Amino acid sequence: MPRHHSPDYHNDEANRDMTKDIIWSSGLKTTKPRVAIVKALFSQKQPISIVELHKIIKKDLAEISNTSIYRTLEALVKSGNVSRVNTGKAHASYEMIDGRKHHHHVICKKCGDMEDVDTCPIRSSVELYENQTKKFKIIQDHSLEFFGICKKCF
Repeated sequence: MPRHHSPDYHNDEANRDMTKDIIWSSGLKTTKPRVAIVKALFSQKQPISIVELHKIIKKDLAEISNTSIYRTLEALVKSGNVSRVNTGKAHASYEMIDGRKHHHHVICKKCGDMEDVDTCPIRSSVELYENQTKKFKIIQDHSLEFFGICKKCF
């Protein structure tokens, strides 16, 4: 999976190039809406829904639809530049894979607050799962989210 470092958008030229590289490596043409999507994803510390992303982007680009955002995100996910996260809600959330190591999330079932967890209990078991399955040759990826009640809501 491609790994990029979170840009500091004060270094404009280098960050424009990196943003374009991410879009290009996802098989997409560079457009203002796609640049805005990547910039908005980089600005987030936690996964974000399409609706939340749309609110951020439409401040600068009023003419962008949720469908356009969804299609761009799906291409970014397929290319390994973005990760889709199940937050336990009706919709997925997304986060940029930005040089951070593989991680999971703990999500509060009451308020939705989220925390990254760097320990992966599944990684060492992937080979075991590959050997147990009859229909799959290789397991390429996995996701695991933990749900509970945060200290603030408890």
